[in-house]
Amino acid sequence: MYDLKTHDEIPSDYHFVNNLLTMDIYRQRKVAKYMLSKLENYNFKEQILTDELTVEHVMPQTLTASWRKMLGNNHEEIHENYLHTLGNLTLTGYNSTLSNKSFDEKKETLIKYSKANHLNKDILNCEIWNEKNIITRTKRLGEEILKIFEVPEHDGRGLRFEAVEEFDLNYNYEEIKGRRAFSIKFIDMDKEIKTNNFRNMLIEVIHILDNIDSRKMDDIAADLFNPWESGKNDKISNFEGLPNNQYHQKLRDNLYLVGGFSSAGVIESIRKLMNLYNIDENQFVFYLRVSE
Repeated sequence: MYDLKTHDEIPSDYHFVNNLLTMDIYRQRKVAKYMLSKLENYNFKEQILTDELTVEHVMPQTLTASWRKMLGNNHEEIHENYLHTLGNLTLTGYNSTLSNKSFDEKKETLIKYSKANHLNKDILNCEIWNEKNIITRTKRLGEEILKIFEVPEHDGRGLRFEAVEEFDLNYNYEEIKGRRAFSIKFIDMDKEIKTNNFRNMLIEVIHILDNIDSRKMDDIAADLFNPWESGKNDKISNFEGLPNNQYHQKLRDNLYLVGGFSSAGVIESIRKLMNLYNIDENQFVFYLRVSE
């Protein structure tokens, strides 16, 4: 069953940049190219011609052994979450031949053929290309977008329609695979919470449950909660004893989200957290955008 959401809030600058971290920009190629072109030429007297340039991935669409090694143990989650995001995209004029080359080879190609010096400066300054560096670049570009496209204050009413589909925790993974998150709702809540991606969906649920019982959440973090019985790198943690190089996001003191978390990992985590808090799974629903 499809719904139309008619009263979106205009996101704050923080939420805009945060949502860019895992937003699929590549799917709408013309928008992606326009955005990257504006970023490259904004505030520079010497403009580069972008008509013949194409949008390319830094981390490739197909991972080779060298890329899997560079990304680390959770390369699958990183690839799923960040492949098509702004921080992993650039412009090049070399007829799409960045392909799945190694990172060092891609840097050589960008130096020789791209000419998008502003877009590529942080790529070329990196020794490796991983989750942390993609996120850092997305944040930089996101802050620049806010300067380029200033939005006047608005109450947000009546701005757009969103076609979405409702799911509960008894979902079929094939139905949500590759879909974009829109919002979540606990049945007894007055309104939905916009999330825009699966990782933020989990973060919002953690905050809600933490407000209900922070001691229980502390116990969960101390036990290095993870959604899978086999124990993946994805965890809710108090961060004690974890490797310093493992990507993490601080939610509050002694509470961190560690790892990439795939869409399936997010939903399985929410299911298990609901059970740990003795909340009926039927109390939770989430909305995904209808596939185009």
